[in-house]
Amino acid sequence: MVTEKAIARKMFAPEITDKPERILCPETVSTRKLPANFDDADINLFRHELKVLIPQTQLLALADVNISSDGIIFRRNRILAESFNYRHEFRSWANPRNLVKFLARNYGCRTRKQYDSQALWITDNWGNAYFHWLTDALPRLYVIRDRLTDSTLLLPESCRNSQYVASSLAAFNINKVDYIDPLEVVHCRKLLVPSHTAPSGNYNEGIVRGLRQLYWNYYNKPDRDAWSGKVYISRAKARRRRIINEEEVIGVVKEYGFSVFTFEDYSFEEQVKIMLTARFVVANHGAGLANMLFLSEKSQVLELRKRNDSRNNCYFALASGLNLEYYYQLCRTEDQGSDEGWANIVVDVKELRRNLLRMLGSEYV
Repeated sequence: MVTEKAIARKMFAPEITDKPERILCPETVSTRKLPANFDDADINLFRHELKVLIPQTQLLALADVNISSDGIIFRRNRILAESFNYRHEFRSWANPRNLVKFLARNYGCRTRKQYDSQALWITDNWGNAYFHWLTDALPRLYVIRDRLTDSTLLLPESCRNSQYVASSLAAFNINKVDYIDPLEVVHCRKLLVPSHTAPSGNYNEGIVRGLRQLYWNYYNKPDRDAWSGKVYISRAKARRRRIINEEEVIGVVKEYGFSVFTFEDYSFEEQVKIMLTARFVVANHGAGLANMLFLSEKSQVLELRKRNDSRNNCYFALASGLNLEYYYQLCRTEDQGSDEGWANIVVDVKELRRNLLRMLGSEYV
């Protein structure tokens, strides 16, 4: 009896490994400074993040490949690993059962659509989440911006109804954007795919600074005289990673002149414009902090984050890459047994006052 695993071995060589057309960005090293309010007792949270190798970004030119509606690129029995945000996710996904089902579904059950002209692909299985769209997908778009006027940008169906996707693309001069329908497989004669510009949660500093400048130019960044806003970003409407005692926190930040924003209530354009004039930002760990991408250099950010969390340093790294002043406050979780990635936190408001005074300094009125 031939097993499913044996069939998968026979029909599937795991990965597309075409040679890159060219190198878009060379390998570099991201060297990060410690937080502005760093405490020596917290060195284990940041030690491994202070100097990180950022691999080169390659442009893959793939001939005769297919893209599924969920954004997986494949040719015959092989998958492009760049379809996944994390390498370990690709390894986990590419098991015999998944592969047999995936190939059967996409070769036998879906409508085939042909693209003879050049197409572009910039996203992955996490791409339509706000943080990953801003910090993983848009940097990949930025490095191929010279190819946008003569190509079609293809996106998965999941991006079609995300308001921020369409709005964020307006800053680029894109010839055409098309979406892959749920029951469709797209076949591309030539597909250009920039590799990830950095491992997710890390950044090629030149790229994120260039991306910031692109949005500044598009939205006509105001003069420095307007660079004084104090912004508190609330996650009150989020399902997870909320602040349990947020009423107390809001009361404190308002004392220091902060305006409170729940970004779910604002369009992408409105969020960008809020950040363009912000000089001080306070928020707990969450997607809203990805908007620090639009802050001016030397702006100051205070992240309220889970105690003992040495994994989620993406905003520490982003602040460093953008040359912002990063502050942090460690907070206990509501439930010690909750998942560390999604835990709600409780903020010590006395410590918050101390951190605000240190961050605001002479700017506090």
